[in-house]
Order: sequence, then C-alpha cells, then structure tokens
Amino acid sequence: MIGSKCCVLVADGTRARFLTREPAHFSEPKSGPQLVEKKNLINPNLDIRGRDLWSDPKTGRGRAAGGGPSHGYDDHREQHADEFERRFAKKIAEDTALFLHACRHEQLVIAAQKRMLGFLRPELKRCLKEQVQVRELAKDVTKLNPTELYNHLAHRNLLPRRRQPQPGVVLDNPHRKKRQVIAKI
Repeated sequence: MIGSKCCVLVADGTRARFLTREPAHFSEPKSGPQLVEKKNLINPNLDIRGRDLWSDPKTGRGRAAGGGPSHGYDDHREQHADEFERRFAKKIAEDTALFLHACRHEQLVIAAQKRMLGFLRPELKRCLKEQVQVRELAKDVTKLNPTELYNHLAHRNLLPRRRQPQPGVVLDNPHRKKRQVIAKI
C-alpha cells in the first residue's frame, strides 16, 4: 500500500506532471490527503512541427526522375516520432529521479499512456534506486485536475481513499464562520 510520502507522475507524449501527496490544509467532509502539482514538463520536440521537420508534409509520395509517375516509399516518420517520445521519456525519468530525491520519497505512482509507459519503464529502471516502490496505471490522465486525479487513483487502489467523516464529529473550517456538525444517520 502506498504510504503518506508518495510522488505521482502523470505523462503522455506531450507533457509530464509531477505531484506529491500532502495533508489537507483544513478539515471538511471527505477531507484527507490531496495531490499538489510541483512541476510540469513539456516535450521540447513539440516545437518542431510539420514543414519544419519534413520537406514534404505528406508521407509516402515521391516523383520519378524526369517528372514520371508518383511512387510510394516509407520515410520512417513513425520511427522519428518514436525517437522523440523515447528522448522525452528519458528526460522524464531523469527528472523523476531528481524529484524523488529532493522530496525524499521512495514511493512513486505512474499514470501514463500505454505507449509512453512502454518508453518510461526501461528509463525509470535505469534512473531510479531499487528502494523506490513503483505502481503503474496504463491510462492517460494528464488532463485531470489534482482532485480528480487523486480520486481516480484512489478508486484504482493506487492511493489510499480519502477518509469518510465520522458521525457527530465537529469539523473546524477556517473559511467558514460556523462550525459544522456531521449529523448521525
């Protein structure tokens, strides 16, 4: 089970987000730990697009000498795209190792696209210490906000569920003038 000192990495081919699990700032119903985003990493190869990268924007077309008919060929664009993602995965893995070391956390939850997860695994294995406990989810959740992300990961048993309020417990909330009492049902 993931403990209180946990980092979360969510990634796809375009960006990576680094979050930590931290206690709630104030008590309220369904309160508990929350995820706080600490770092955001953007794939630098996204700046190179279409015509900047390829002389012909469409793949597989060529002309015969002397203006003859077109013929098909493979210009290996998919291999280039794979290499860009592989390089980004390497950068993510290096930054993850530094992030875990700085936070002094030894638990990591990764949620990434299946394709990116395939690129990340060998890079993380190379960069992370053996003591780091890693749990994975092969799903793109980069667009979720921290609260939605926490709930999604908790639902998948990758993070502890938020604690339910106890009936009759008085909760103080600095943002409200009144004290709240949870009714017994």
